[in-house]
Amino acid sequence: MKKIQKGHLLLLTVLGLGLLMRILAISHNHIFFYFDQARDATVSRQILEQKDLKIMGPSVSGTQDSVYHGVLYYYLIAPAYYLGQGNPYYVALLLIILGTLSIGVTYQLGKEVFHSKATGLMAAFIQAVSVIGIHQSTWLSNPSLSGLFVPLTYYFIWLAFFGDKKPLAKTYVFLGLAWALSVQSALQNITIAGSIIIALIYAFKQNKRKLSGKKLFLTLFSFLLGISTMILTEVLMFKRGILSFDSLRLTDHSVNLTSALLKIIARYYLLLTNIFSPLNQLSWLIVAIVLGVILFALINSVNKKQLIWSFSYFLAPIWLLLWHYRDPNHTFIGIDIPIFLLLAHGLISLTHKHRFNLAVTILLLTLFAFNNIRAMSTWRNQEFQYFGIQKGAFLVNQLKLIDTTYELSGKGPFSFSSLTSPYLINTTWNYLYKWYGQQKYGYTPYFVGVDQDNFVGHDILPQKPTPEKRHFAIIEPDTTLSQEIQNNFFQELEELTRSQAVMTNYEFGTLSLKSFAQDQ
Repeated sequence: MKKIQKGHLLLLTVLGLGLLMRILAISHNHIFFYFDQARDATVSRQILEQKDLKIMGPSVSGTQDSVYHGVLYYYLIAPAYYLGQGNPYYVALLLIILGTLSIGVTYQLGKEVFHSKATGLMAAFIQAVSVIGIHQSTWLSNPSLSGLFVPLTYYFIWLAFFGDKKPLAKTYVFLGLAWALSVQSALQNITIAGSIIIALIYAFKQNKRKLSGKKLFLTLFSFLLGISTMILTEVLMFKRGILSFDSLRLTDHSVNLTSALLKIIARYYLLLTNIFSPLNQLSWLIVAIVLGVILFALINSVNKKQLIWSFSYFLAPIWLLLWHYRDPNHTFIGIDIPIFLLLAHGLISLTHKHRFNLAVTILLLTLFAFNNIRAMSTWRNQEFQYFGIQKGAFLVNQLKLIDTTYELSGKGPFSFSSLTSPYLINTTWNYLYKWYGQQKYGYTPYFVGVDQDNFVGHDILPQKPTPEKRHFAIIEPDTTLSQEIQNNFFQELEELTRSQAVMTNYEFGTLSLKSFAQDQ
């Protein structure tokens, strides 16, 4: 009884550590908040505040708004935005809680797959302090949900096809639902189908387990039920002529097989480097040590079905990458878990075989924790979000910028233009001025720029064709825009503010503000 209580206490300690690390990461509004986040906030708030139900989730990047993720994310974050009166911090807290739950799933995987509570506990600890795991849990975007639902899916894959006990019918229902939630979170998780096929082949070759058509039907039925809104969305879009291979422009990412394989190998090496050496110090040596420990585990203490399960999990994105190569960091969310488990299992095996290695194991875990905590602090100071495409200032500096515009205007009327990514779309600043500026100062400024009627949040701020006497230009950092486009913006800004002679520059991290005032 005491051992059980001690084990539970250790797990709760690891969960508490993971929760604390994630909360510290976003303290004082160190939150990545740009176009995608503002779009999702605007759309999700309409569900409860305007009773406008949604069936379409966020668009899949790189598909020219032709394919969409599931709507689950919108319904999940809507209550948090509603209770927080639009404050993104409350949504980040919700995602942190889900990210912490995923640490518990990792522990359970160690216990079930490797029959070792120690393996599960060590893997959970590694995930709890991993800066990549922390950023995954604090990124306000739908793929972050994969961090919970993908490992949960593989937990049920193990129970359904690999476990020692004969699975119940409900196991297949839970498998289908968990997979559906993964796909709802990010369409790329459809590649889990590859792992399920591999598991099916393995199970059919074993005489121990009978796979009835009824159980497989339950899996497929619950999966299709879970993604029914996505199916409806794609059917409606296809009928409207929006969804097509031409619109997807898959050739933009197409590569030949040899090139794709080389890119995939390089990308997986980079993934391991990012996980185990986030500050890129002695990365090749650290990755070599990790791979050495995993190899030891594979040779000495991992059986065939554990091996098949682990690598079908870790290599699942290959099904997508070979067909449509894309390498954003969020493509790989959730697949770090089998590596944590194999590493932990290898370290545990080494410790059991050679007692003096216990000190080495403790040292390695301590160094890993120290390095990741240091990386978290460094990235926080740099206002860097690992999964965000656009790099730059966090919400804390965006709000300071907004405060400055109100203060410089004497809390009177003013207008602003913005250099944003995507270009000319003011969704981010529409949302921030309405949520933060309106609540704090009682009014919003005018936006001067391209008509926003076709963009999300077009009706949030009033628009004017000409600037007020006090005008500002907001320059987002790292907009990923070409120099030509940026030059065009500044030329148009110069023409727009020709009658305003006074100009002052302000810096908020890497976020810039230009202040223009008309001569008195």
